[in-house]
Amino acid sequence: MDTQLSDHFWLSEFTASQTAARLGRPVVVETDPDDPVFQAIKALCIHVLEPVRAVFGRVIISSGYRPEWLNDTLPGTANKSQHSLGEAADFTCPGHTVEAVARFIADPRNAIPFDQLIWEFDAWCHVSYSPRHRLQVLTAKHGPDSGTGVQVTYQPGLVPFETHA
Repeated sequence: MDTQLSDHFWLSEFTASQTAARLGRPVVVETDPDDPVFQAIKALCIHVLEPVRAVFGRVIISSGYRPEWLNDTLPGTANKSQHSLGEAADFTCPGHTVEAVARFIADPRNAIPFDQLIWEFDAWCHVSYSPRHRLQVLTAKHGPDSGTGVQVTYQPGLVPFETHA
């Protein structure tokens, strides 16, 4: 049985993982109201994702909650991820550019209380919600290997991607 987190979001959207399925391990979140992961996912939905859905319609979550065992299998996640705390989601909004969605979230006039927003590779938005409310805005682009095997650079702000005609 699925658990509704907010008006339009369900727990199953945050526990679906192709990587976990390939490994034969389910992603499980306790629905105990005192569970901090469950509460973090609900807060993310209520405070950040619902306002996005109200403007852009459908929100497709490509990566939600990642238990540490799952996070450790993914490239570029050497540090503890906000996904592992239930505080973050990667998503797109069909019919809208990732840039438009990112700019909406980042715009202070919209008063979205995010912690971190990353416009990643012009392919999806990463957004988190936590008590820190840093309002940190970054753009992730492919870049030179920094010695970690990960070829990603993070630039402050929303930095447009080059388009090739």
